[in-house]
Amino acid sequence: MSLSYVQGDSIARDIQSSDISSFASSNWSGTWAVVAKLGGTALASGSLAKSTDNTKFQMRVTPIQCSTLPLGEVYLIAQVVNPSIGYSKEVLQERITITQQGIPG
Repeated sequence: MSLSYVQGDSIARDIQSSDISSFASSNWSGTWAVVAKLGGTALASGSLAKSTDNTKFQMRVTPIQCSTLPLGEVYLIAQVVNPSIGYSKEVLQERITITQQGIPG
């Protein structure tokens, strides 16, 4: 079963990596994307922000970005990278469902 979000709402997630305890180095960065199918073109995408304590990345999909997503199942993907140590990992790959907004915007 996938998580459900309403089209036009915000999606917020905190993302961690099981093998990295701190993202304190300035070389860490991350990106997120929503795709219709794994390996497909991004329907929406953005950068991850590091938390103030450097233990996780924070993903925020804005209401405007979410309003462009198609109804039905899509995939939420996030990746963190640090080129100085040759690290790249897809830390989130989750199927979500986008549902119709009940109250007109």
